[in-house]
Amino acid sequence: MSIAELHLASQPPTGDATWSRVSASLWVASTRTDFLGTVEAVHGRYRAFDQRGILISEAPELEAAMAHVLHPGGRAYDRRARSDLSRGDQRLMRATAIVAGAVTVVSVVMLMSGLGS
Repeated sequence: MSIAELHLASQPPTGDATWSRVSASLWVASTRTDFLGTVEAVHGRYRAFDQRGILISEAPELEAAMAHVLHPGGRAYDRRARSDLSRGDQRLMRATAIVAGAVTVVSVVMLMSGLGS
């Protein structure tokens, strides 16, 4: 069992969370009703963002970054990593998270309306 799996196992369940890979370097976490956050691969590391696009952590492994998004306290988890980023990078990451969230919402609406079949 990996460290990320142990971390996830020690946390309360986050509903029926699923991960979707929306590009080569971007994963989106959601449930049937909620957008939870994203993980973005940047220079061999993985940055976890909450549902508002705020950086919550950076990890060397994808699974660890995913665990941070799903962690119940993830919305306020380790904000120290934000200070290492330029304002331009922070804005770009927020925009990326917003777009990923919008793509998820549109996909869910299309599936529910029967357009995605």
